[in-house]
Amino acid sequence: MLTKPYTIVQRLLILLMPFLWVSFAHAQDEPISVEVEVSRSKVYLGDELIYQVIIRGSENPPIPMIEFPDSVRTQYAGQSSQSFSTMRVVNGRSRMVTDQHFRFQYTLSPTETGSMFIPSPVFMIDGQRYEGHPIEFEVIYPTLSDIDDVEMRIDRTEIYLNETVEVQCSWWIGDRTTEFELGSSIIPESFVIRGITLQAGNSQQFGLKINGQKMVSVLVDDHHLGRDMKKLVFRFTITPTQLGDFMLGPIRPIFTRQSGTGQNYRAYSESESTTITVLEVPGKGKPDGYRGAIGTFELNAFASNTTVNVGDPIELTLEISGDEPLAGIKDAPPLTDLHSFETQFKASSEGWREQLPRRAGVRVFGTTIRALNEHVDQIPPIVLHSFDPETGSYTSHLSTPIPLTVHPVNEITLSDAYVAGGLARSSDKPPTDRVELTRAMPELWAHASPEDLLAQPRFSIDHALTRPVWITSVALGPTLFAFSILTVRVRHTRTSDAKLIRRAWRTSKSLDRQGRHAQALRVYIGCLLNINEDAVTAQDAQLLLINHTDAADVCECLNADERTGFNSATSEQEESPHGFVCRPSILRDIHRQLKRSKGYSS
Repeated sequence: MLTKPYTIVQRLLILLMPFLWVSFAHAQDEPISVEVEVSRSKVYLGDELIYQVIIRGSENPPIPMIEFPDSVRTQYAGQSSQSFSTMRVVNGRSRMVTDQHFRFQYTLSPTETGSMFIPSPVFMIDGQRYEGHPIEFEVIYPTLSDIDDVEMRIDRTEIYLNETVEVQCSWWIGDRTTEFELGSSIIPESFVIRGITLQAGNSQQFGLKINGQKMVSVLVDDHHLGRDMKKLVFRFTITPTQLGDFMLGPIRPIFTRQSGTGQNYRAYSESESTTITVLEVPGKGKPDGYRGAIGTFELNAFASNTTVNVGDPIELTLEISGDEPLAGIKDAPPLTDLHSFETQFKASSEGWREQLPRRAGVRVFGTTIRALNEHVDQIPPIVLHSFDPETGSYTSHLSTPIPLTVHPVNEITLSDAYVAGGLARSSDKPPTDRVELTRAMPELWAHASPEDLLAQPRFSIDHALTRPVWITSVALGPTLFAFSILTVRVRHTRTSDAKLIRRAWRTSKSLDRQGRHAQALRVYIGCLLNINEDAVTAQDAQLLLINHTDAADVCECLNADERTGFNSATSEQEESPHGFVCRPSILRDIHRQLKRSKGYSS
């Protein structure tokens, strides 16, 4: 009876052994191979095509390393895996063979015409290098329209580093048009662009993207080139981040139009190009406290209380307003640079701290100050030095001084309290002369003479802890109550942090799955730090409790996104000009670290 179950198991293993052996042999024998393909061998300028890298024979391959040319905008669209099983005859026997492969997909949008060459993708698997084959495709212009006209207008062609200027574009549309896009327009990679929302009124609005930056255009009626035409108007700002000469434009709409025979065809029109010279701010007249602010700003200061005693804390708030991106405003002006603050106030050693969430065009900072004496009668103006490109000179922006009433504080020493009377003295001792003692905290009073205090029995913690009454008091009562409060507080804090991290993950994971990793990171970080996602910067990643490597990857991913215009549309540029691609797992990796640091699991 004991051998029967064993015999059944043996029989099952014998029956399954061929399948197990085939699977094992297949996994061992199938070599690693890499294939590359594109969806089209010829594409119109500005249109998109799909580039795929397919790898077989590896169970979990890494993202390939690919050096895409600068003339191709690239968006990583994620990876997928497929497997299917087939019956094959091997050595006269039918065997089940499983084929599994991984696909890494990219969306490519060329910005120049001609032959585009994509070099071989490279995989490093178990220390071994594997390469696919290079691939080439042709980019051609669609038909040039002679009935459309495009104009780009900028007020100045010489602008300063980190200065923000406005660009206005107008497209007079010659005929009925559908499926238009401006993705092949030329914007230097070192220019950060931001769309400006126009007041539409009764006009029709259309969404569009340039360099991945989403903006809204307005369609109006106009008279141009001797006839009535529809005009599409949109505006955006540019902020250069590098010195030198750069070519801005052409702005190039590519669209679908219908011919006289009813056939659809692709066409384009483009504006003139303009050379933009980016200059360093002048050294002449630069104030000592200048820290890179460019533009005009408004400063407003607020105090939590204006009637205080010497040494009382005052919460000081500074609000700086200006046009985004508020170039040079990474922090509020240090109070240590102002002589009036150094001589009259003690400032917090922590300095300014930004108050969140942010609002567009506003940065709010707070700190703590304390008046040093009763002669202080105001919180002096806070000064922000900036360079004004309109006038070519430096300007000092000041907040309004805040009137302050400071009351003196009398210092009472133990000696003062004893000599002044009002304390019980031993009747058999003569009055004691004033004795100079060390300074005491205000309102600290002695309750007997020094001799009486020294004559009283001393309190001994060792002796007290041997008494049952003290043991009971420590074990129960206030101690137990305080411990319970502490436990509840810790548990509540951890629970709140856990809910916040879970909420951040829920709101960002769908974007991450779509391959929009930079935008997912902005949503995740914004939720954790209570920052509007549009105001999240790469510096905010340093506030997360994650390792240095992941923090650096998050910063680089967000910096790459900033260089291409803070993508917030349905598709975004995930590669920097230096070939950096946001790691698809970066959001999941930092989420796991934050979960572990807070001591919970979702």
